[in-house]
Amino acid sequence: MTLTHVNCESNINTMRLQLPVIVTLIICVSISACNQEGCTDILAVNYSNNATIENGSCIYPFYAGAIEHGGVILELENPLEMSFVWDEESLYGFAELFLDLDADGNPDLNFSATTYNNDSLESIQQSGIPEYFNHLQVSPMNGYEILFNSINYYYGGGGTGVKDFVHPFMEGDRIDHLGDWSNLSLPMYHENISEIIPFGPWYGITGVLYLSFRLDEKLGWIKCDMHNGLPTIHSIGFIQ
Repeated sequence: MTLTHVNCESNINTMRLQLPVIVTLIICVSISACNQEGCTDILAVNYSNNATIENGSCIYPFYAGAIEHGGVILELENPLEMSFVWDEESLYGFAELFLDLDADGNPDLNFSATTYNNDSLESIQQSGIPEYFNHLQVSPMNGYEILFNSINYYYGGGGTGVKDFVHPFMEGDRIDHLGDWSNLSLPMYHENISEIIPFGPWYGITGVLYLSFRLDEKLGWIKCDMHNGLPTIHSIGFIQ
């Protein structure tokens, strides 16, 4: 039988050497866990219970008609209005409005509308359907996006379709939790008497509604007082 000599003193010395290293690692891990960056404001939607160092990432609820936490409301002393300009025969009217939201000299949103003269509808239909229908749409530019919602509609024979419209908000409606954004032109309403499609949620509205825009995840809203199918813009709110 072979006896193995165990050097207990050597093992003890080795453990003594390793112990400070282990303690140091535990301390480092503990410090790292205690100094976690994140949003520390309980009012933010992305508040982190584990965060101890505020890193400026807080995101707050965003409501139509209100601005908090670093936002700005631009009240227009002279509200921006749209009005129709009629063609020579007074059959069709056209209206357009550009908004420079970041004041850099370049338009960022374009509102455009067309209509036809109901008093002349009979003569218009003698040559077929109207050349231009009642419509109002918004076109974002320069990286801006518009919040939209999709509306399902039935067009007969068992067929259904989907059309996207600019999302309307009432004052106080929450905006930031919605995620359907588009950088394409979107109708607020669009009449087409040759098809059974929805006119859109802004059609026939009288009163104040809001639409929402964003640029690089920074949200904004536009207050629109709707009258005769066209918006009058009273104020614009946005996060800086």
